[in-house]
Amino acid sequence: MDNILHSLTENITDPPSRYSACYVWAWNAKITRDETERQIGEMLKAGIKAFCIIPEPKEFRPTSMKTYLEPEYLSEEYFDAVKYAVDVAARHRMTVWLYDEGGWPSGGACRRVNRSAPGLLRKRITVSEKTAEEGQVYRPPEDTEHSFYLAAFDEKTGMRIRDGHLFTEKTQIVEYFSSCISDDYLTDIADKRTTDQFIRLTHEGYARSLRGYFGNVVPLIFDDEPALEHLAWTPGLAEGFKTKFGYDILDYLPYITERVDGTKDNERKANRDYRMYLGELFRENFLVPIREWCRKNNIASAGHLNLDDTTWGFVYRMSYGSPLSSLRRFDIPGIDVIWRQIWRGKGHFFARFASSAASQIGKNEALAEMLAVYGDGLTLSDMRRLANLLAVRGINLFNLFGMSYGKKGCLCLIERPVFDPSKPGFYMLKRLNDTLARISYIMHMGKPDVDTALYLPVEDILRGGEEARRAAEAFDEKGRMLEAQQIDFDIVDDEFIANAEIKDGLLCGGNAAYSRIEIPECSHIPTETAEKLKKLKMTPLKPVIKCRSSDILARKRRLPSGDSIVYIVNAGESAFFDRAEVYDTGECFVIDAENGTIKPIQTVQDGEGTFVTLNIPAGEECILLFTADSEFMAAVPQEIPEFVVRTYTLDRFEAAVVKECTITEDGIAVEEKNSEGRQIRLGSWHELVGPAFSGEVIYRTKILLDDMPSPDSRYILDPGKIEYAAEIYADREFCGICGFDNDTVEIFPRGREIEIEIKTANTFANQCVSVDLFALWDAASVGPYHLRSIEFEKESKGGGLFGPVRLIEKKRRPV
Repeated sequence: MDNILHSLTENITDPPSRYSACYVWAWNAKITRDETERQIGEMLKAGIKAFCIIPEPKEFRPTSMKTYLEPEYLSEEYFDAVKYAVDVAARHRMTVWLYDEGGWPSGGACRRVNRSAPGLLRKRITVSEKTAEEGQVYRPPEDTEHSFYLAAFDEKTGMRIRDGHLFTEKTQIVEYFSSCISDDYLTDIADKRTTDQFIRLTHEGYARSLRGYFGNVVPLIFDDEPALEHLAWTPGLAEGFKTKFGYDILDYLPYITERVDGTKDNERKANRDYRMYLGELFRENFLVPIREWCRKNNIASAGHLNLDDTTWGFVYRMSYGSPLSSLRRFDIPGIDVIWRQIWRGKGHFFARFASSAASQIGKNEALAEMLAVYGDGLTLSDMRRLANLLAVRGINLFNLFGMSYGKKGCLCLIERPVFDPSKPGFYMLKRLNDTLARISYIMHMGKPDVDTALYLPVEDILRGGEEARRAAEAFDEKGRMLEAQQIDFDIVDDEFIANAEIKDGLLCGGNAAYSRIEIPECSHIPTETAEKLKKLKMTPLKPVIKCRSSDILARKRRLPSGDSIVYIVNAGESAFFDRAEVYDTGECFVIDAENGTIKPIQTVQDGEGTFVTLNIPAGEECILLFTADSEFMAAVPQEIPEFVVRTYTLDRFEAAVVKECTITEDGIAVEEKNSEGRQIRLGSWHELVGPAFSGEVIYRTKILLDDMPSPDSRYILDPGKIEYAAEIYADREFCGICGFDNDTVEIFPRGREIEIEIKTANTFANQCVSVDLFALWDAASVGPYHLRSIEFEKESKGGGLFGPVRLIEKKRRPV
């Protein structure tokens, strides 16, 4: 059997923790060994096998988001606390990601870089206006500690004014400066001195404590949203720019700051060159030194950039040059999915920036930081849907935000969702975590099989103006069109094209090999790019699958043996049940990420395609394996047909509150209850607990089977619709968790009479929208994200068991 297929059969039920969803763990309170061990134990009960510590020191955002980390960030006591947490994780075979900042964005070591080395504050171009009188001689203003003169211009004529210029009439002057940002949290990461100091304070500290764990328990260091300022400046920029491009960028300050619309080609080109040069400085002075340090220390550099969900903003507003170029400087590139940038529908395809960059550097991993500020109303199905929309676009490492170390006051409410045992359904997360680990494991197999790439019109976008916006919109529209036709694609830029090789008509670099490049409407394609693309095969666009719904997305991964994985996601709002043609051949198996099973599926093959009937609930996935490996096929157990003997409908329940979670001034209060049950109709539980209730309610009933349980029968409990997850018990024995559409569990009756218990949990949204946090705490304690989160949470209020609840007896059909 092929080694990869052998590993699949060995690991699919319980993949190694390397593939587990990694939960952000905000260290925002006093750290103790006992509490660290206790919280890691709670994680394990919820199926959490990986965490990423984000330290949030007291000085991170003292006026807008109070945090209380002790011991002091980056002190020896702090590193000892981190090491203890990693020691505990190693003992339990968990995985730990390191995080390189105290708060975010990365690059300042929570104010320590600026406070230990002068001159490294982040800088940007600022403008000042003044009037010169007739006969006045112009003298540039003197530099100050935080403001440095760049150039001056006559506002009316646009001419640059030099030192000693004599004004012959009253003139309005515009002066340009490089000014330091007042917040000493932000650093100038275009300056190599910043990076050297940052590495010394953070990375070297972790290495002293954890080097023995690097590359095993600790596989990566995460770099969060590193960025320069829009209209950034840095010492030496003008001189370096002139050396590289041969002209003075100071002559074009009115155009790059957009005070004056650039209409001439040289004005638009200066806009492009300035932003491209900033991206080069960012990469060479920040990303590359960090990556090289990581490689020397046997650990991967990982992270994501900022504003990656909007093409125009990602390319033009941020100082990345081509953001793809910057992403390729990580060992594990990523994206940031926060504020519900992707929600329910397909959303934007920006995850492909990270997965494309990974493939183009020959790497097999791309990550997503996800869920931050999605609110405390997320269900297991919501989170699975989001993971699917990312996985089908190439993301295979999931970083979930997050958990709170501190429990007092508002700490468990600041950055919602906050997953915590004090909230409903925390231990039911195991259902999600097991599924995400299998998805991650499967999407690490082999390499992406993508032959089409979408060209990113960097040249047009960096020139600015309406042309930039039109080019970005054309790029977005072309990507949406490709997805609607089930055509999988990567994203390419001029740098990749320039460095790639043409082999047999394919554009090759890293793991990528493209036979076709789709060009959106744009005006500026470098001659070198155009000439190279003429050598491609430019094969016809070919979908991964063909079906009658534009809501279906698909991605293929090719195994070394030639076998393939086809990952299909229903991004629509209703179930997809239809025949589809998958462009692959071989024996077909379904890999069930929910339960870790592999089963053969009936197909009809026709030429280069295979016809298969797909039944995919909204937001869920179907994973197909096509193989010719006879040993694998023989090893997969044949599914024995079953038939339904009888169905029992359960409609008489008693219900009782077992856990109530409320917001109090001291924090989240949890009251475990053992109240007597009362008869309740299936549906919303508001009549029992009221609309503000967040917690868990247990539904109990008994059923009398028609006959004694038969050893050749299976009994399946289908709880129907749940808001939003439930643990199922039969005769007080735990049977499983239901949290996805059409979830069922198998139960094992001891006799004819069975006691069924369905412990149902809603989310914490009901409490969040019912309690005025500002009446309990000041704004800095509540933090900056509450008002956005609460709008999302209003959509997620609910709770109850709606059913229909059925017990289905099945028997194997004789062959």
